[in-house]
Amino acid sequence: MASRESVTGDGAHLFLETKMIKLINKVWCDERGVSALEYAILAACVVSAVAAAGAVLTTGTNSLATLFTTIMTTITGKI
Repeated sequence: MASRESVTGDGAHLFLETKMIKLINKVWCDERGVSALEYAILAACVVSAVAAAGAVLTTGTNSLATLFTTIMTTITGKI
């Protein structure tokens, strides 16, 4: 079986391959960006929940505006 250097032609390919493997291992083990990604996902969930709640509370006969109007009408009628 031929050595790896003779298959690639020279040692430059082996050197670059070794550097690439080291870089991939370094990036793979780096966990600094994980927290930022977790916060981004959490923020997206919160925004989605707020948007969904806003859509539910502002449409239909059971909207938030209808609720406040009913409350004010009831309070005004009792005064």
